[in-house]
Amino acid sequence: SLDYGDFGDTLSSARNARGLAQHLHDAYGEATADFFMSSALRLRGEVNEAQKLAAAAEALAQRAGDSNAHAHALLELATLTKNKGDYLQGLEYAIQATRDEPPGSDPRARAVTLSKLSKLYEQIEDNAQALAYADQALRVAEGQPDRKALMYVLVGYANTLNDLSPEQHARALDYARRAFDFSRQIGNRTMEVDAELQIARAQFNGADYTTAAAAFDHALATARAIGLKQSIAHIQLRRGEMYERSGRLVDAIADTHDAIAIYRSADNLPRLI
Repeated sequence: SLDYGDFGDTLSSARNARGLAQHLHDAYGEATADFFMSSALRLRGEVNEAQKLAAAAEALAQRAGDSNAHAHALLELATLTKNKGDYLQGLEYAIQATRDEPPGSDPRARAVTLSKLSKLYEQIEDNAQALAYADQALRVAEGQPDRKALMYVLVGYANTLNDLSPEQHARALDYARRAFDFSRQIGNRTMEVDAELQIARAQFNGADYTTAAAAFDHALATARAIGLKQSIAHIQLRRGEMYERSGRLVDAIADTHDAIAIYRSADNLPRLI
């Protein structure tokens, strides 16, 4: 349900699971349920409530003694604190998650952790570390038969290239298209939106405005259909940049105002600034 974008179903199922886990005094089950609720609320733009649940998941996983669940909760906290502008705290959570990963842990999870570290180092403007971690994440993910982790890493790498190296738009476009095609194959609509946003950004960086406009519009329609509020704002912010470059200032201002309203409601200070 989470991947498909049915956040209401995710929340309902997770609440039921949490109730059962509490009845059975199952700290691991309760932590897992809180983690899924946090993820769903974050994607819906309800960041403050998501952060409370992620913190609860982290404490419960630690109590249960499950290092994998603890690492997942720490990474969720890393994402949420990054979104609120506390980059150093987010980086501390992510580094702690890497330390908590047990020896011989799932390489798919390792690839995702490295990708998150890449984005956090980008936020504190350590671009060399950001690119180094993106490279590591890609090497780990490409060696695994499960393509889902690779899809996540490719989207993150495309995003980093679009941010830091717009001249590498062809490479970013390749990574984003690979992720988009796979997300469509498995029906992961949340990742589909993220990938298509990076496709549009790479096309914009390559001055292919007509094709980029179509990709922005399609990504926005999908994000609206499933209620991905943060993604809606990201798309409108970036589409506004394209409108500005194209001389469509009224449209640029309208998109930017819409993005501002969503970022303000979600307390996403870095994006709001």
